[in-house]
Amino acid sequence: ANDINADGLAESNTDFISNGQKSQASAWADRSGSSNTLSQGTTNLQPVRVVNGGKPGLAFGSTQGNAGAHMTATMPTILAGNPSFTLFVAVKTSGTQPEKILHFGNSAGTAGQVLGMAKNGGYYFNGGGELTFPSVNFGGNVQVGVFRRKANVTYADGEFFFNGTNQIGSAQSGTSVPAIPSSGTREIIIGAGRNGTAAIANQLSNAVIHEIMLFSGSLTDFAIRRMEGYLAHKWGSEARLVSGHPFKTSEPLFGGSQSISLNPTNVPTDNSDGVPFMSIFDSAFALEGVYATSGLALSYESNNTSILSVTSAGLLQPNGQGLVRITATQTGNSYFSAATPATFNMKILGKRSQTVTFTTPSEVRVDQPLDLNATASSGLDANFSIVTGGSIASLSGNRLTFSDTGSVTVSSGQAGDSTYAPANYVNQTFLVKRPLNLVFDAIGDMGHGQSFTIKAIVLDGITNSPVPVNPTYSIVLGSATISGDQITCGSSTGTVKVRAVATGTQYFTSSADTTFNITNKQGQTIFFKQGEKGGLRDLPLSRKPIPIGRMATATSNLGITYSLTANPGNVLQKVGTGANAILVFRKDFSGSIPNAGLTVQITATQLGNGSYNAAASVVREITIKKPGKSAFFDERRLDPRYEKERTKFARKLAAKKNLRGLIDLNGDGSINALDAELMFDTDDVDSDGDSMSNFMERAFGGDSLSSDAKTVLPRSVNKKDGKQRITFQKYQDTYNSEGIEYIVETSTDLRTWTTTGVTQVDLDGNASNSIMGINAGGGMERVLHETTGTAASKGGKQFLRVRLRTK
Repeated sequence: ANDINADGLAESNTDFISNGQKSQASAWADRSGSSNTLSQGTTNLQPVRVVNGGKPGLAFGSTQGNAGAHMTATMPTILAGNPSFTLFVAVKTSGTQPEKILHFGNSAGTAGQVLGMAKNGGYYFNGGGELTFPSVNFGGNVQVGVFRRKANVTYADGEFFFNGTNQIGSAQSGTSVPAIPSSGTREIIIGAGRNGTAAIANQLSNAVIHEIMLFSGSLTDFAIRRMEGYLAHKWGSEARLVSGHPFKTSEPLFGGSQSISLNPTNVPTDNSDGVPFMSIFDSAFALEGVYATSGLALSYESNNTSILSVTSAGLLQPNGQGLVRITATQTGNSYFSAATPATFNMKILGKRSQTVTFTTPSEVRVDQPLDLNATASSGLDANFSIVTGGSIASLSGNRLTFSDTGSVTVSSGQAGDSTYAPANYVNQTFLVKRPLNLVFDAIGDMGHGQSFTIKAIVLDGITNSPVPVNPTYSIVLGSATISGDQITCGSSTGTVKVRAVATGTQYFTSSADTTFNITNKQGQTIFFKQGEKGGLRDLPLSRKPIPIGRMATATSNLGITYSLTANPGNVLQKVGTGANAILVFRKDFSGSIPNAGLTVQITATQLGNGSYNAAASVVREITIKKPGKSAFFDERRLDPRYEKERTKFARKLAAKKNLRGLIDLNGDGSINALDAELMFDTDDVDSDGDSMSNFMERAFGGDSLSSDAKTVLPRSVNKKDGKQRITFQKYQDTYNSEGIEYIVETSTDLRTWTTTGVTQVDLDGNASNSIMGINAGGGMERVLHETTGTAASKGGKQFLRVRLRTK
């Protein structure tokens, strides 16, 4: 972007189009000499030239430029079929959306006939095919990204380097291969892509592109490092290059002295003597991973051509057994002086060579083992070892198990035998992640041209709690377009398939597809909240009703019908209909709750009418947990009242003159309302100001976010017979997994208390069982205790109380 029109002169106002306060570019010239100049004739879609920190660039998107800005050109002929290329970008942007930096292929947007590279590092082929890198976010800074693909590889085989670090991606339809047409209407686009209905889509919304370089062919690793260094120093982002990058501290030279690095990566080492080797049975080979720092080609000489000779193509040909020395030279050119020759000592063995084929997934789940599979061309058994990540991975035989998330590198090799030489080790790196539970709501039949919102819920696959992962959506097939979570139906009837993908740096990539039909009637969608404020969530057994009628709505505004489609042990029952529907725990539930809980399924339906198609039923699952401290606090954090009550609590506590009892809980060096908020979810505080601690609320079946002490606290019962009585709700022994003790005591002076002289009254009235309380529902019962003697018999005064204690 230093010379946008490639006239070799400094930029001037006459080089740009004035549009109000904006200086816009109608063309971006190709400075490679290949005449692939991009252009945009529509004024309001032209990128805007900006200069930030002395660095010029073209702004795409409404933040600094024009919304929807993009430029197009005829696609280079070399980009056809399943091409090999390397794309360098120096871009300032942020976010992880699939907004396209560069896109090329069939202008109809046909799936598999296009390829788009996005600001999140992803490759997109339309039709749901993609390769994404969830760790990539440019973060609002100028950064250097590199896209590299070899020829004739699958969707999953692309690479993305971010500031010099090779990222690990996850593919959808990963075994498919692109087929870019070599004729017809072909195009290349900067700043946008084209969707499956040929519409411009996924435009950059907030990006400044400083430089783009597209090379045919898959450049070597060192060539990529050189260009990364060049771009990083040119655009002021060298500090963001990965530690250890060869050009982090000094930019690459394009003239002057040069040196040779001669450490081949494809030559194994004999562990018996530490000497690198190849086999006499090997075909002529190249030394991989070697280079001159100038980027110029190396030449080789052998000190014993009867053992190893150099072919006319520059390859090394094994001829006989023995030790040999290879000398690499680079004589320089008009820009670089000759390099000092470098030598490499190796040997040629008489044993046959073998190779190991070893692959792993790019990501695995932390809760599942991974069985490693590798084959040696010799037929011998391959071995495995952990190279990095031993703190989170354990290897037994060929099975890996994991204790935490992170990166793991595993190596596979074969030690050889009397016939075969040792194989070169193959390393594979993958990410260990937490699983996701992706709930993609079904879509009912929709109408021509109708626009509607789709929804997928993303939950932790272990805890079933909501996670901060936003799914992305794509149209796999059918007459519809999508933008974010908004689908617009086409004008023709038929079936549409939609794909949702959820992934994250800590979460295993999950995907789900759903289909719907486009018909002549309008469609409707049910939105049923889960894992969000005011929505369904996992619950402990309790007496609190679940207002499901308030949790779902239909876009048609027609009433919704709810049903319990899975209800183990009849733990719940539905009361009321439509917006007044609630779920309550059955009083007669007497089943046990396993450690994993009971999974209940609620289905919401809307059958439609003369104007609307039936909505797709939406199914939600929640887990009923054993009552306990963690379940109590987990449940209320998703209560719609939680944030308001916590803020009120923190404000009141922080307003106290000396903040008595409050300490620096978050370690920020000060005592303030943030520390008060952390106290909100502790047992010994009163969250809702009704003089009941959170522990008391839990023990007596109260609501810790509502002032309900009058109806929940134990109360006395006066029968005018001189005895003292107290009644309260408590957990039934079956469901008292927390081990709360309800200690009923009597005293005559309020100082000394004893359980002697107190008895529980049998309210059940059934002498054939040991139950003495009345079932109050939700795993609780109401009990009554009384003194055995009267107040008169105790000297005129007698008191009765219940005291709580937990383990």
